[in-house]
Amino acid sequence: MQGWARLVLYTFGAIDSILQLYIYVVIIAVVMTWIEPNPYNPIVRFIYSITEPLFDWVREHLPVVLGGLDLSPIVVFFAIGLIRQVVLPTIRDLLIPSPRSIQPRSIRPGCASAWAKSPSTFLRSRARRAAASFAQARRAW
Repeated sequence: MQGWARLVLYTFGAIDSILQLYIYVVIIAVVMTWIEPNPYNPIVRFIYSITEPLFDWVREHLPVVLGGLDLSPIVVFFAIGLIRQVVLPTIRDLLIPSPRSIQPRSIRPGCASAWAKSPSTFLRSRARRAAASFAQARRAW
């Protein structure tokens, strides 16, 4: 593996781990709103100091719905999930192209020309071949 690819993978792995840890902190903050802990406890103050700035920003930009129910943790969960599942992999793939994206796709001889001539005939012949192989496998089993 190249040095650049290794650096990118380690960096994105660290970012993903930090986001996962932040999800746990948000869960703890949500549970703490239900049990009302001592606000002078250093752990409680630390958790509120990391989560409340983001919650406040979401509350400012989120309309009040459902009679004042605080939906900011749900929005934060959704945003972190979006970042982890879509944004990070996309940026990683842009920075490190996979070998498959560099190599041209191999097409069986005659396959592209058959599709270009008549797509419906091509699909029917592919379906017939798939059905025949399925029937053969079923008989063999």
